[in-house]
Amino acid sequence: MIPRILTLSLLLLPSLAHAAEPPALEKKSYVFKTAGEVKIHADVYRPNDKEIRPVVVWIHGGALIVGNRLSVPKNLMELCRTEGYALISIDYRLAPEVKLPEIIADVEDAFRWIQGDGAKLCHLDPNRLVITGGSAGGYLTLMCGTRLKNKPKAMVAYWGYGDVDGDWFVKPSEHYRKQPLVPKEEAYKAVRATRPIVSPSSADRRLDQGSDGLRSESGACQARSVLPRSQRHLGVSSHDAGPRHRGHRCAIRTLRRHGERVRSP
Repeated sequence: MIPRILTLSLLLLPSLAHAAEPPALEKKSYVFKTAGEVKIHADVYRPNDKEIRPVVVWIHGGALIVGNRLSVPKNLMELCRTEGYALISIDYRLAPEVKLPEIIADVEDAFRWIQGDGAKLCHLDPNRLVITGGSAGGYLTLMCGTRLKNKPKAMVAYWGYGDVDGDWFVKPSEHYRKQPLVPKEEAYKAVRATRPIVSPSSADRRLDQGSDGLRSESGACQARSVLPRSQRHLGVSSHDAGPRHRGHRCAIRTLRRHGERVRSP
């Protein structure tokens, strides 16, 4: 009898381990805003079920002139998967095609969708929400704390800047001026190389081919070397990201204090 019980237990162990494994995140893209001819998207990563889940929102960086929603940190995505949270990564229009008020308006509209129609459509808990981002995304994360009517439970900003009228922001960066300088017209041309927002299909193709999907980083470096930040809305003053994964976990712990974790132990 005992050998049979042991055999049965051994047969059940793989299935039990598999049942405890958190489900994979599936991505769906949604248009949360249309500005003229530009459709602005959000990618929602969540298990393929109807369980109401709390949300972590990622805002990408790129000095407000490069980058897109596809650059989600892998450790953040894995953390959301293992803890049972939905993850949303948003796009916003980029400078110099639009100015800072329009960029902030895009972010506000993104959260209006996330906390409204998006919550209903994607089975999200809008009252349990954390915002995080790096560089320009960190700045926009901090901006959400003052601009959003429905406040998040926590914000985690990685090297995001808050002073946009100091000398460090309105004057050309001496750090980038150590590199060979380029004419102002060439720098502007590099930044304006593509439209500020592209469709998901074309962005995905360019990322698969090794591009950033919107603009080259070399163009951003050229712009930083010659253009005052007040003209182009830049402001990356430090590349010291710090313990990013630890910050994500702090945000998750904050959500836990406002309700039980979604995934069963």
